[in-house]
Formats: sequence, C-alpha cells, structure tokens
Amino acid sequence: MGPIIILDKSTLQGLSRDELTFLDKHYFLNIPPVLVAEILGDITKRCRDGKPLPDDVVALLSRKLGGLDRIVSLAYRVICLRNLLGQPLPRHRQVVVGPARRVVTKDGVVGQWIDELPEEAALRHWGAGRFSEAERLLSAAWRAAATSVDHSLYVEQLSRFHVILPAASTLDEAVSSVDAVLGKQPLQVPLLSLLLEDLGCSQKEAHAVQNRWAQFRPQFIRPFAPYAEFCLRALLLFVVASRNGLIGPRATNRVDLEYLFYLPFCMVFSSNDVFHRCLAPLLLEADQDFVLGEALKNDLAMIADRWAGLTEEEKLEREYQYGCYPPEVESSPTACLWRKHMRPWQPGSGNIAVKFTPEEHARLLEKLRQYTNAVNRGDNQDQDEK
Repeated sequence: MGPIIILDKSTLQGLSRDELTFLDKHYFLNIPPVLVAEILGDITKRCRDGKPLPDDVVALLSRKLGGLDRIVSLAYRVICLRNLLGQPLPRHRQVVVGPARRVVTKDGVVGQWIDELPEEAALRHWGAGRFSEAERLLSAAWRAAATSVDHSLYVEQLSRFHVILPAASTLDEAVSSVDAVLGKQPLQVPLLSLLLEDLGCSQKEAHAVQNRWAQFRPQFIRPFAPYAEFCLRALLLFVVASRNGLIGPRATNRVDLEYLFYLPFCMVFSSNDVFHRCLAPLLLEADQDFVLGEALKNDLAMIADRWAGLTEEEKLEREYQYGCYPPEVESSPTACLWRKHMRPWQPGSGNIAVKFTPEEHARLLEKLRQYTNAVNRGDNQDQDEK
C-alpha cells in the first residue's frame, strides 16, 4: 500500500493495463463517487458520429478499477453533513468509508469488515458488461443534469444570502477574495445557510445543524466543521473563478468541482483536466501533491519497462526485498511521492510472502478462510461508522 491517490476520469482513461498494474502496486486508490457517476454517464454517451458509445468501452473503463488496491469513498455530501453535525472524521489523509463490522475468528483474532458500497457493486457489474435498463435511464438523466448547470445561479444564491464576492483578475486574487469573505464573522451564518442549501439538506438536517451552531455559538465555520468549511471554500473559489473568466465556461465544470471536495482524503491528486490544473493546486496543502495525469502515465510506463527487463529470479528477489516500494529513480514522480509520504525503506520492508513455503502459504490461507467464515456467520457486533 502506497500514498493515497485520487484520479479523475481523464487520468484513468489514459492508463494501460501494465501501467494500472504498477499504479496498484505503488499507490492506494481512493475512488470518489463522482468518478463512478462519470462512468455511469458514459453508458448513454454518444460518439462524435452520433452513434452510442459501445458498451465494451464502458466495461473496459470499469474493469480498470476492478482488482486494484482501492476503495470507494462515501459521498462528500454525507461526509460534510456528518462534519456539520459534529461526528468524527478519519485521521488526516484517510479515505472515509462506510460502516465497519467487528469480526472475530474462532482463534480470537479481531478485525473489521467493510461492506461493499453500491458504487463498488455497480463497477463489478459494468466491468462484466452488464447494464440494467434502470442504469441506462439513470445515465441519461445524469448526463442531462451534468450539462445543464446554470453557474449564474450561484451568484444569485450568494446575493440572496447577502454575500458579495470581490472581483479578481488572477487565480491568486480569487483565493484572497474567497478567504477574505470566509474571514468575515457576520457572514458565517449566511455562508452556512448557503452550504446547507447547496448540499441539498432536508429541513430536518438543516435544523439539526443550526441547533448545533446555536448551542456552540462558534465565531467561524472552520472550528465548527473544518471539512465543511473546506467544501465551502472550494465552492466559492469555483464561483469567483467562473464569474471572472479565470476558468473556461464548460458545462461540466460543476462535475469536475466534485473531485476537489475529496482532496482532504488523499495525498496525491492526478488529472489532465485544465479545470483541475487551475484550481486543485490552490486547494492542496503542503503535505499534498498534484501530478499531471500524463506525467503519472509516463512514470508508470517507465516502471513497467524496468520490471519487464528483469529476469524471473531478479523479479522474485526485487519483490522479496522491496515489495511495493518503487524503483529509486531520481526523476520518478512515484519515487518522489514515496519519499515524501511513506516510511523510508529498510531491511524487511519487502514482500516476504513471495518466498513462503507451501506449508506457510496454506497456514496463511487458513487464517483468511477463518476470517471470511467469521464475516459470513453474521454474528459479529456492528461498529460505529468511520
């Protein structure tokens, strides 16, 4: 398991099978639900000649996510609402996952099991080329909604809440403008109301958040709900950049924005999209990195080529000694990211299982079987959601 990475669709599409193999080897993939939604949208996408996109193209894209060291995140709206209600979030730079069940084997080994999310099940079905009629209808509806967002409505929404965003002639000025607005104490309640509306909260949910706000009487949103404030900051930055012509007027920009809401839960974000190249670096912190999708692809191709040049004996020894640690190539983005985000290599850090005897492999498989049986028994206590 390596640095937690989020890919947008543009990066994922560009990776070959060999490159995906080494993405899986050297990174842990956090899949935001918006990526699954974009793949869903492709089910009813049409080619330039007007013909429907073949199902096998969508199936191939879904299969690219299958079998990888990855997990689908909870939707940012769910995470944001939990944060606003005071529920704890994972530690820094971790994926927010669904409910975990406590599992105890017959030998007394305790673990946790995370049930499959609907998005993960959908990717499996799509990867096998199975698309229901309901999914096709949902795909068409999603495509229509994704391309019909009227960005001017955000300006009207801000005016309704008496929030005026200053003009900006550069992206740096846009960041300063947004931070100035977020730093005004009288605007905190209107901004909170704006966020609740954008999240699509029910009246009951909004009242619960407002009651918590009234109870704690915070001066600013950030200490009250730091992740919610991050989402609000990203949204306002998007509005300022759009209104001042600092980013292109593409209809799908609002979809692209959703990727940025998941940035707190990764170490690395990779995209080829111009929108992301403009805004993502402005929202990432010092302990995070943006990698151009093409640069990631070239790096993984280089690593794949180096691996292909080894003999079978050299591959075995390399795996035994280094495991998922990437080759130490000075110019390699992957090697640089490992040096920044992961523990330094030391003897014993490799994959010792590659030299297990048949008996040792059998014992390991038996432990996994016991764990799976404990899950299937269904007699374990549920744990609080992470």
